[in-house]
Amino acid sequence: MAVPDPSSVHLNRYYSYEFVSRLKNNLKSNGVVIYGINPSGHYLSDWQTKKLSLIYNTLSSVFRNLEIISGEKDYLLASDQHLSISISELTASRSLLNIYVNEDYIDDTQIELRSNFLNEQINTTEGINTNNKALPAFYSTVKYLAHFSSAMNLLLVIPIIVLFLLLFLFKTQLRGMYIAGFTGASIEVILIFFFQIVYGYIYAAIGILIAVFMAGLILGAFVGRRFQRSIISYRISFLIILVYLSVLYIFLSSSYTAIPPLILWPV
Repeated sequence: MAVPDPSSVHLNRYYSYEFVSRLKNNLKSNGVVIYGINPSGHYLSDWQTKKLSLIYNTLSSVFRNLEIISGEKDYLLASDQHLSISISELTASRSLLNIYVNEDYIDDTQIELRSNFLNEQINTTEGINTNNKALPAFYSTVKYLAHFSSAMNLLLVIPIIVLFLLLFLFKTQLRGMYIAGFTGASIEVILIFFFQIVYGYIYAAIGILIAVFMAGLILGAFVGRRFQRSIISYRISFLIILVYLSVLYIFLSSSYTAIPPLILWPV
């Protein structure tokens, strides 16, 4: 798998349980899957350990055998057949004519020690990586933000305070509109991420998603001018939003890969 680390929702799809299962279905019985992620070095941070554990657990939940080889990257090898990391021994036994890379160059003992060290760091209770729960991407983001923790905490706290402060300044009906607008914008962001999780790309479709959202705002404003607004109409609007969020949650938590695009796209 010649793909970068799962640092985004898009890249995380190639490390998910759903994708690894599809890999196995397309492999021969003695096939081997190899992933290469950024090297751990001599020390694994908490975030690096969590990420490595998630990928390891995901592969081991699909394949019977798993090995780690540390080098320029940390290579994870997965297969249903027996795996050996005694590279030097295998090279010699098969009489491979490698002038530069041979048993004098590769130290099997060092590889085994390093592999054992990484295996000891694996946390089997960390769970597995799925499309709906892209934890490696989350951990990569948190790791990046940790470099700017003081500034980032301030940047996160100030908008939250402003958002909640506005609730106390508005009257009842304006407060309802404010909450509805905030919820609608949040749903749009969730939809964009959901679309990327399902289809793997977003740039070709994000214009359509935003256009449909804006069209809904125009339609809502047009209808709102034609009908008398009341507390009941606000409650109905919120009920519709609640129903849609429930439907969206069902799709997010289900096996949406089996859902026909003609149903999934309108949702």
